[in-house]
Amino acid sequence: MKKERLVYFDIIKFIAVICVFTVHFTRTLEYFLNFDFKILPDRIFGVYLGGFGVTLFFITSGASLMYVYDEKLNLKTYIKKRFSGIFPMFWLTYFIAFLVNFYINKGFDQIIPKYRILATLIGFDGLDAFYHPNFYLLGEWFLGVIISLYILFPLLRILVMKFPWISFAMVIIVHIILVQNYSPASALPLECVVFARLVEFMFGMLFIRYIKKVNIFMFVPALAIMIVAEFVDLTKINNMYVIPVVGISSFIVFTFLFCRIKKGIFKQISIFISKYSYAIFLTHHYIMLVFIKHFMGTLQPASGIIVLYTTLVCIVIMASMIMVKLDKAVSKTISNALFSKEKIK
Repeated sequence: MKKERLVYFDIIKFIAVICVFTVHFTRTLEYFLNFDFKILPDRIFGVYLGGFGVTLFFITSGASLMYVYDEKLNLKTYIKKRFSGIFPMFWLTYFIAFLVNFYINKGFDQIIPKYRILATLIGFDGLDAFYHPNFYLLGEWFLGVIISLYILFPLLRILVMKFPWISFAMVIIVHIILVQNYSPASALPLECVVFARLVEFMFGMLFIRYIKKVNIFMFVPALAIMIVAEFVDLTKINNMYVIPVVGISSFIVFTFLFCRIKKGIFKQISIFISKYSYAIFLTHHYIMLVFIKHFMGTLQPASGIIVLYTTLVCIVIMASMIMVKLDKAVSKTISNALFSKEKIK
């Protein structure tokens, strides 16, 4: 039996997409041109805008998986679905980006050892890039972390089902140990370490399994935390303590506010963006780099920045829709070819 679509998930993912897209737009502008206007501020509720979007993604990812696999999980089916949901589109998008780069740069970097393409093939080149040059083009560190969380999910699901609050307490302890002992000199930032994102991911799982709905007694303190984080200087507190607290509080507040939305244009837009969120995630940063580079060295007024932003939103959405269709067509072709061979045998 197909489960009811949770629209508030789509809305929260929509907010997360806007945060990540916008902060990458701002950082790309800073790299190539001069401007004095930002679409959104760099920080929201005391957290870096991109970090705010990412924490919402981790929470909704844990919640979404638990919603789907709450009753049962067939490991073989799960692995197949996760694999088909991540890698074919990633490889296809990367191949296109690689060809574009090859044309723009008149070749590729001959210094990088060819074997490092292996990190790209498994989706970990964004993480690997912190240690040495590789063939990273898209997906960033987030892809490697979310793949790792997907790998851990079957085990985390067992813990959530059998020892929910003890497991969550242990994850919090691990998080604190990491924050207190992680070296600032490490090549890989702590926010990119999978074990430092378990609190958010597991909270999403626990929410769907045991909490399910947000009442006023959860909403009020969560909203209070968001208000305090917005207006009180929390820079003296380690950012990796602030991010999960703000992320979880925001998820609670957004769930309370949006869970009653059943129809309307906002619902339709959110469902649309959620449908193409992975393709947007894969394409947006690379498209920004290629597109904004054309304006290198210019000084853009507020109107120019708004036009650039709007244009890129349209281009990325169109590119994402095309990639989703290409991914389906390629997957269908491969599936038909394999099925035909089996039939002939």
